[in-house]
Amino acid sequence: MAMLVGACGPSPRPTSVPDGGGNPSAPSSPGGSCPAIDYAALESDDRNPDTRTIALTRVFQREEARADLVIAPAPFDLDVMRIARPGPPPGKMGGGFGLGWEGFDARWVAAATSPEVEAPLAAWTAAWKVLADHQRGSYLLDQRVRFAGSVEPPAAWGGLRCVEEAAARAERDETKAGEEVERTEQALRGVLEGLPSLRPGDELLLGMLLADRLPHPHDPKDAERPIALFTKVVRDEANGRELRARAAEQLARVQGPGVESFGPALEQVLALTEDPALKVETLVKLADVAEYGGDDARAESLRMQVMELFERPNGALEHQAWRKARILGELAEARLERGAFEQARADAARCAQETVADFPREPDPWGCAPTLAEAMAELAEAPAGVEVPLAFLGPLAIASMDSALARRDHEQAEHAGMLLLSALPQAAQVPEAIAMLMGIVQTEEERARLAEKKLAEYAREGQWTEAQRQRLAWDLSPAAVEEELAALMNPRRSPVVVRLPQAPIELTEDLRTRATLAGEACADVLGSRRRPVQVSVDTRGTTPVVTVKGAKTAAEACLLRATASRFRSVGPVRTSFGVALE
Repeated sequence: MAMLVGACGPSPRPTSVPDGGGNPSAPSSPGGSCPAIDYAALESDDRNPDTRTIALTRVFQREEARADLVIAPAPFDLDVMRIARPGPPPGKMGGGFGLGWEGFDARWVAAATSPEVEAPLAAWTAAWKVLADHQRGSYLLDQRVRFAGSVEPPAAWGGLRCVEEAAARAERDETKAGEEVERTEQALRGVLEGLPSLRPGDELLLGMLLADRLPHPHDPKDAERPIALFTKVVRDEANGRELRARAAEQLARVQGPGVESFGPALEQVLALTEDPALKVETLVKLADVAEYGGDDARAESLRMQVMELFERPNGALEHQAWRKARILGELAEARLERGAFEQARADAARCAQETVADFPREPDPWGCAPTLAEAMAELAEAPAGVEVPLAFLGPLAIASMDSALARRDHEQAEHAGMLLLSALPQAAQVPEAIAMLMGIVQTEEERARLAEKKLAEYAREGQWTEAQRQRLAWDLSPAAVEEELAALMNPRRSPVVVRLPQAPIELTEDLRTRATLAGEACADVLGSRRRPVQVSVDTRGTTPVVTVKGAKTAAEACLLRATASRFRSVGPVRTSFGVALE
């Protein structure tokens, strides 16, 4: 039995409306008796998971439509784009990070405790098991109370009154179970404190009991005794390696990340343990600490080690499977920031694929959609043969529209928005996509059709509003549900306005803007050269053809990519320009 202490990430939650959780034959009338509650039956079995997928090549289309015969205007020979020299990289936002710690497991001290400890330890762990069951049941019943406050619950629940009564009863049971944990813990500690001498398992156990009593934050002096107990277990090489590893982990926990010895203690855990789950826990912490300290390369390396552990077949990591998507999301974001766009694209796509099983109501809990959209936009291409869950299309389409518009690729932005409307009309993001499309489409007839669709399907009670209410009701109060629903119907974002160039002077200005955007994307690698780098781009075909002259290898590769991605949605023209730092 393991007790989890601290939150390590969002918790997977039921997706469908469970029709179980009670005795089907029990009366469920408003004034009658309520169904009996079985905590296990409260867990959603997700009998109808959404297994639909969509190919990324449908989301981002590499080739643009072109007429068979076009009369291209004369080539546009622009002048030199003077690009501002890059400043120092911006600092990372955020004031810290959270660390989750796995609670005590009796297997850690098996055969390493005194005989007198066995009975009180068994009583304490059994009490913790009961408490954990009541905590989970209380959490799930609280969800049902929220849900039933906004949506008519299934008949098997017995109505809102029955759900509220069950939740109140679970809360009372949880309180009693907590009192039993407290009583058995005091008895266990009394036995440990009364032993004439402590065995290694006793020392680890007593240290954890003492550490759990420390306030947060606490003065280092208050932690001297548990630190001494953990240190003794770690340093005694006669002890088992896994026991020493757990003691090193607890040493890091009680000292906290603010002290110099925190990292070395976790490194010692890795050196001692062969437990895959403990390795993952420790590598994740070390990666978070490295990233917070500005060592992005080390953080990426540590996260790669986590993924290597997940790639090996091992049942010990099943309960940590949710971490895969989180780690992939972090790797994708880090690689996007350093310009490894192909890797970022692959990691973000895998993040989407790994998420759906644990978070079916939250298609993008780790924020992978913006990273994937940005990587595809920068590469001007989606990976062939890669599919993501269809539910992921909601956040991905909006992110793709944003990334496309930032590059003046209005055709891709329109394509992504229209794809969402046709392929996943029940997505929460559809009203936002419609609002963006209203500023992208170029005719009054198109805008009128979008406005009519918004009014008919997304501005009044109907299938979409009911689906969103059911999705939101698990986690929000009835008032908050309606507030969030109103925000979804009428998204608050700056209006999108796309004005296509009509006159030659407008086209020239549009091309200059695109050339400047391409240069700015490569400012870090342009270098100080007297002669500007020469760039030419031909958009008469279905994809831009770019040529770069006078640039070093890194700058050439960057300008080839950045120019191709920023000269989409241009039309059939030939353009040349120079690029140089100011």
